[in-house]
Formats: sequence, structure tokens, C-alpha cells
Amino acid sequence: MISSVNSQTEVNLFTTSFYFLLGVQVTQKFKVELQPGIIYSEDRRYNAIPEIGVLGKYFLRTGKEYLLLGLISHSNWNGSSNSIQAAGKNLFLGSIGVGTKTSKITLLELSYQFPIGNNEYCLQREYTNGIQRFTSVDLVGLLKLGFGISFDL
Repeated sequence: MISSVNSQTEVNLFTTSFYFLLGVQVTQKFKVELQPGIIYSEDRRYNAIPEIGVLGKYFLRTGKEYLLLGLISHSNWNGSSNSIQAAGKNLFLGSIGVGTKTSKITLLELSYQFPIGNNEYCLQREYTNGIQRFTSVDLVGLLKLGFGISFDL
């Protein structure tokens, strides 16, 4: 996850997300997929139940490799910790990536997700000379490496 705080970029690694993939093969080269799931960040900033995506996959050459393009609705939890106040709101993300089928039902994907519109997903609490202040934390993008199981209709 790439974020921006006070015009400084920070990069965090999060490992927990689960998605259920439902796809319909529209043509030999094009598939539409619904991707409901959850994502959980270990620092409680960027969490969603549900996160729902609609993705289009365009298959290349042998039908194993594909390009993907999609739109994701991320419903961020409203939670907090000592230093973070997560914004309980919807974020809309665009997604672009590549993938490959590793077997009939398993896949490997690499995608980049970027915010469309408002990208604030939490506030960071800071203290300066004993005065509490909240600073906006904005999402710049997510780089996702996914291993999946897909059940086609």
C-alpha cells in the first residue's frame, strides 16, 4: 500500500485479503468477473467488509495469460487505534493488471489499484507541544499480488 501523509510517501506491506471469484466467459477472449471479498490491514487503517470488484479479463495467446481492468468499491471500516482514526466511508478504485491461469481453477495475478475521486482513508493523530492534531492520510495506490481459485459459471 502506498500512502501520502504530509506530502511524504509511505509504503506498507499487508498480507491479509480474501476474495470469492465468480466469472462468466463472454467470448473466448473476454471474461467478466465479480469479486466480493474482505481486506484487512494489520495497522487497522485500510479494512473492508465488503470490498466488491467488477473486473474484465482479456485473454492473450493461449488463453492462459490475461490483462485485467476493473472497478472496485472499498467500504472502509470506521475504527481507531491510539494513533489512527479510520474513515468509515466508501472509496472507489480503478484496477489494472496482468494474470495467468496456473491450472483449470487456480490463478496468479499482479494488479495496481488506484483511487478514483476522494482518496482519504484515515486520519493520523499527532501531538506537537502537547496539542493534538489530526492529519489526513491519502491512498496513492495498492500493488497486489494474488493467488486465487476461480469457479466459473
